[in-house]
Amino acid sequence: MLTAPNSILNLQFLLLANDCDPGPLDGMAGPRTMAAREHFIVSRQIPTDQPMLVWTTALQGAGAGVGAVNEGLHQLGYHEDPPGSNRTKFGVWYGVDGVKWCAIFVSYSFVASGGPVLCADYDGAGVRKGKGCSYVPTILDWLRHTDRVVPVDRVKVGDIAIFDWDGNGRPDHIGMVVDPRGLAAGGSFLSLEGNTSSGNDSNGGRVMARPRHAGVVSAFGRV
Repeated sequence: MLTAPNSILNLQFLLLANDCDPGPLDGMAGPRTMAAREHFIVSRQIPTDQPMLVWTTALQGAGAGVGAVNEGLHQLGYHEDPPGSNRTKFGVWYGVDGVKWCAIFVSYSFVASGGPVLCADYDGAGVRKGKGCSYVPTILDWLRHTDRVVPVDRVKVGDIAIFDWDGNGRPDHIGMVVDPRGLAAGGSFLSLEGNTSSGNDSNGGRVMARPRHAGVVSAFGRV
């Protein structure tokens, strides 16, 4: 599990989103990551004396979800205070603090990265104009009613994952796809989530990137 922000991790993620394989997303500047960076620089004809262009070029045209995940990765390790309170800076931003905040975190990540507002112009529980949505079932309904659901074999970096832990048809949690490469081989992927922990999947109070299996996902969606 990835639990702390790391600039190399963001670089690896952006390289992966641009089809340049950096190897494992481990936050370490190993040879595969550096080779992928060099390939990206050469293929995009980025001047070597302007390193910041690597970041901006990687984000350009990569999709709203990629920007949202990139923003969210900067929040790794953030936790509610006091513990168990559901009080976070994301809740303050949203205007509704002290409630379960996994959907608020995803909504924040999209807006803070300059992306679209989740559930904009959609009538449902938890929708807040200009902010997004705090209620996971509403986000799932929105994805379905606006034809944004994608099959598992088409999942990409930056897609939304709606989790249903016990398979009862009621969504429990939400995350964003950081690394989908394992889906083809074993059905697993890396998910960026708010309000989770190793001891509580849906209300753990922390921002983490966690390995998940497609079997606990009720739907993937693309914004």
